[in-house]
Amino acid sequence: MLSALIIDDEDRVRETLMHMLSAYCPNINVIGQANSVASGFNQINALKPDVVFLDVRMPDGTGFELLKKFEKIDFYFIIITAYEEFAIQSFKVSALDYLLKPIDATDLINAAIKLTKAINSE
Repeated sequence: MLSALIIDDEDRVRETLMHMLSAYCPNINVIGQANSVASGFNQINALKPDVVFLDVRMPDGTGFELLKKFEKIDFYFIIITAYEEFAIQSFKVSALDYLLKPIDATDLINAAIKLTKAINSE
């Protein structure tokens, strides 16, 4: 079972993603949620998730700024955003995948498969 943290400033997005993961990706267990860069940083350090579903734009900064706070990123992360223009930047920082909101179930399943393959190849 893989552990996941969802970081998004929208309650509805976090809840929807949690339900989608439960329904379509039974090997991923959501162990926590955060609604900002600051709370996300604290949750990552406290919970040590295998994967972080990370929003780009939040009131106190961006997901990219959050990633820069880590000396070493020892978790996978999947960008979730409503904006297509962050795709190139996401892959430059080694995002495992990039999901556009509203999140499509097939895209989520494919991201979970990619995650499982990446972890199994470690």
